[in-house]
Amino acid sequence: MKVPSLVAVALFLWPAAAPADDTSPRLAALEESLKAGGDTTPFWREVAGTGTPLIETLPGRDHEVRVTFLWQAENPRDEVNVSVVGPFNEDDAPATRRLTPLAGSDVRYRSYTVDRAARFTYSLAWPAGRVAHPDAIRRHSWDGLSHELFADPRCRKSIVGVFFDENAAYSLFEGPDAPPEPWLGARDGVPKGRVRRQTHRSAILGNTRDVDVYLPPGYDERGKGYPFVVLFDGNSYLRSAALPTQLDNLIADGAIPPLVAFLVGRIDREHRNRELPPNPEFARFVAEELMPVLRREYRLSAAPAQAVIGGASYGALAATAIAQRYPQVFGSVLSQSGSFWWQPGFVLPEDDAFRQQVGWLPRTFASGPRLPLRFYVEVGKAEGANMVLPNRFFRDVLTARGYAVVYREFGGGHEYVSWRDGLARGLIALLGPGRREPRPGGGLERR
Repeated sequence: MKVPSLVAVALFLWPAAAPADDTSPRLAALEESLKAGGDTTPFWREVAGTGTPLIETLPGRDHEVRVTFLWQAENPRDEVNVSVVGPFNEDDAPATRRLTPLAGSDVRYRSYTVDRAARFTYSLAWPAGRVAHPDAIRRHSWDGLSHELFADPRCRKSIVGVFFDENAAYSLFEGPDAPPEPWLGARDGVPKGRVRRQTHRSAILGNTRDVDVYLPPGYDERGKGYPFVVLFDGNSYLRSAALPTQLDNLIADGAIPPLVAFLVGRIDREHRNRELPPNPEFARFVAEELMPVLRREYRLSAAPAQAVIGGASYGALAATAIAQRYPQVFGSVLSQSGSFWWQPGFVLPEDDAFRQQVGWLPRTFASGPRLPLRFYVEVGKAEGANMVLPNRFFRDVLTARGYAVVYREFGGGHEYVSWRDGLARGLIALLGPGRREPRPGGGLERR
């Protein structure tokens, strides 16, 4: 199969957000009011009631909205030093992230055009050392300065994000058409599963990690084998994706059958970067060491199609590579923002030219034998060409080779606030009623 260059097609990938090309009508009206001798008190009273950011429609652009981020300066004469940081501008020049003053007032603002269906987290930031912000979640450097990032105090919603930063509070933006998340919240009267934590020592890897286990309501140790899912970066799925609550609701609604979930923990960033990119020893640990133990301890289905392996980012890359190596163990792959740009020899350099080459793993599916696997693959429109294009390429490879694949691009970035919705969608696609399964002799079979 001829493989296209990502660089050649990158021009056809539209960004998910861009600086707004016109002024917010609400701010334009405020500016006129200030020129006429008014002040900002009514404006800030209004903002306190509606929350931030401002959301305004764009005439003639049905799929986008103008989003304006705000900050109230303690002193209108303060130097402009507050920025907004999110997936919509993380690759922009630092100066373009800064909020600008409105007509010499205490209003600081920055507007962007975003998809109406977008959902993402963001933070405000100022240079570290100015004043320690009580809600600072982490520090980040740009323009040669260290910055404190913190939640927007007027934001409508906030969430706790667990990726590498534990207990980090982020502001949450949801566009008017952001997809509903019907399984995210706990419901009264829905039977609850239980989560237990156990520790596994690996002789293959020479290390120890936690594995959290979700058991569905009414789990029967003597019953038939349960479908199951293995997910990497387990603590993040447990907390940031509300996995136990989502599974309880999905099972109660009949969207998926009762299943067991194994959330494989990461040791630290260094181990994660070494283990999750296609690593034969880590694959051996999962398939030949961990799974036999779990099968002895829990009632699990022997059918590979009912064994889902998945993850996000490097976790999706690992899940895909392990299923490719062990299709007799895992027959279904749940890939969320898979790092399919990766190639052997990549050691996290800041090398965009390297990252923009089509990844090694999709190529192996293009050239290798077709396997009895099926896929749910998704990626965020705000993740940039380095992520979106390799995922599109992988989708095209799978489709051309006759794999059962469900593909989705969501209106968000590289974060669990996007992946929590995709987790439910992926499990429904792979295990729910009406799913498509590969036939041993080729083709698809609907169940």
